[in-house]
Amino acid sequence: MKKTNKIISMTIIGLIFISLSSSSLDSALANKITSENEVPEFEIDTDPDEIDEDKRRESERVVTIENNSNSAQIKSILKYSDQKDDITMDISAINSFFVKGLYKSHTIFNQINLEFQITLYSIIEFVDQNGNEIYEPDIDLEIQEMVLDSWKDISYVNLSAHIFTINTTNDVFLVRIFAVEGYTDVNGTIITPSEIKIDFEFHNFPFMNETSLLALRTKFQSNAVFKLKDETRGEDEGYAENEDSIELESESAVGYFAWAENASADGVEVEVLSSPMKLGALEKFMFLNYPHATDILHDPKIGFVSEISAFYISGFPLVMAFSIIGIVSLILLIKKPKLNKK
Repeated sequence: MKKTNKIISMTIIGLIFISLSSSSLDSALANKITSENEVPEFEIDTDPDEIDEDKRRESERVVTIENNSNSAQIKSILKYSDQKDDITMDISAINSFFVKGLYKSHTIFNQINLEFQITLYSIIEFVDQNGNEIYEPDIDLEIQEMVLDSWKDISYVNLSAHIFTINTTNDVFLVRIFAVEGYTDVNGTIITPSEIKIDFEFHNFPFMNETSLLALRTKFQSNAVFKLKDETRGEDEGYAENEDSIELESESAVGYFAWAENASADGVEVEVLSSPMKLGALEKFMFLNYPHATDILHDPKIGFVSEISAFYISGFPLVMAFSIIGIVSLILLIKKPKLNKK
């Protein structure tokens, strides 16, 4: 009898042990899944104080999203306007990573089609030979080039902003894209509904030199003329500061790639310098330069501005209003009674 009780006791203990082990394993797996799919916390304010209500309402856009494993599309149209004002942002991470922006606007006065593409090619580790902290291929010593041609699947969430995250397969470089439907403050940066915010993140780059720097090689292609600007549209309107940009002008519209003049490197604010651009017929090459650090965060933007929209109030063109006023004034002038001369 004692032997039987002992066997039963051992069996019960074994079952309890197996149950606890299984629970622990399930918990570990659950934690692993949560960790791998964890969404970072963002400070998102959809009603920033810097933007007044009239401006917010006039600029609101209706956004639609298409997302696949290695590509995505962000399309938006003005919400409160009869004017055709369409923006499309195509994102691709099949080989190299690129964002292709297309702006279309059709009015009774004009038709605009502005297109440009930004491609991220590689990260270059280099030794700065002349101390200007800018990568110059003909002067500086290149240590290695990490080509950005292998990417994980694109992840997407909607948390008061449309957020896309794309990692390289080696987890060294990450791109995070934010799109919004109205003026929105994301982590202290105000995004307009006609642009996207793009965070560049570098993590644990495998440096081969203790004093080297990094350069992100980018290429710009467009059907418009490139201009390097010290003041950005956001700075002109008062909701951004310390930015540089490349602008592309075509008829009455402007496309732009803007970036903060400073980045965070291991928690310290550092200056981001751009190398002189190499010109081509309809393309330019540029390097954004970063310090030797384990973790780097930088946040550029891509967007469009239509000058035509400045001449519209709730879908009614001011030019037409002025024309009507002029015609009425002329009619009144013609019909004005003449004074009798004595």
